[in-house]
Amino acid sequence: MIRMAKGTVMEPLAVRVTELEMTTPPKQSLPVPVNIQTAIMRVPEIPLPFYRFLYLQVGRRWNWVDRLRLS
Repeated sequence: MIRMAKGTVMEPLAVRVTELEMTTPPKQSLPVPVNIQTAIMRVPEIPLPFYRFLYLQVGRRWNWVDRLRLS
């Protein structure tokens, strides 16, 4: 238990850190799915609000918050 200001008590939060590393490119590409609306775009300089939007859309389910504090 962690005691916070004004008598608030917080229980510890279990955390799992997972890292993946690709040491070589894949031997073959996977086929592109059909019948779905998809766009893959290269954006050399992404505007910060759009980056945050994408980060939230992808990471909300996994509680991604680390990069939201970056400016």
